[in-house]
Amino acid sequence: MNVITFNQNSNNCVNFGGDFSTRIALRGKSCFKHFDNILHKSAQKTKLMAYYYKNSREIAATYGIKDALGIDAYRHTWTSADISYSKGHLVSKILGCLNDYLNFLCKIELANMDLWNNREGRKIAREAKIKRLKREELPDLVKNAFDSGSLIIDPYKDNREYKSIFFNLFKLLNNKINLAN
Repeated sequence: MNVITFNQNSNNCVNFGGDFSTRIALRGKSCFKHFDNILHKSAQKTKLMAYYYKNSREIAATYGIKDALGIDAYRHTWTSADISYSKGHLVSKILGCLNDYLNFLCKIELANMDLWNNREGRKIAREAKIKRLKREELPDLVKNAFDSGSLIIDPYKDNREYKSIFFNLFKLLNNKINLAN
């Protein structure tokens, strides 16, 4: 059986032991505390996430989207589109990926759905900017993508796969950790 151990050595490095041998160099605090402080306890992130959770649910409800997976698909797509439109493609990609990759023990199918829909949101924002559409039109564009089948709405029935070297690493780590449990 493959087992991963997490040990911090005296050089402030975390070793992922077992068959998967990788070292992550750290400066100062452990990386887990550092990421937790930056990403999960940040008041700005909390406000930003609350804004998108609240508004995406309200917008999805106006379109008649009521099931949890549909709302989640709409939320990821609209959030990614809105951030990409207002702050840029790279910012949207970084925030979306960090949000989903740092949820380390989530089901692969759900992570695949979220990352796929994040990417679809960035595509929608790019097309909206090219067509010189207003930011206020993004919810309708996301609903069109939802209706057309561009989004993954049920991760257990949809076999489309998000492709990324980081996602492949995420799947590998997730499988190793699940095998250890």
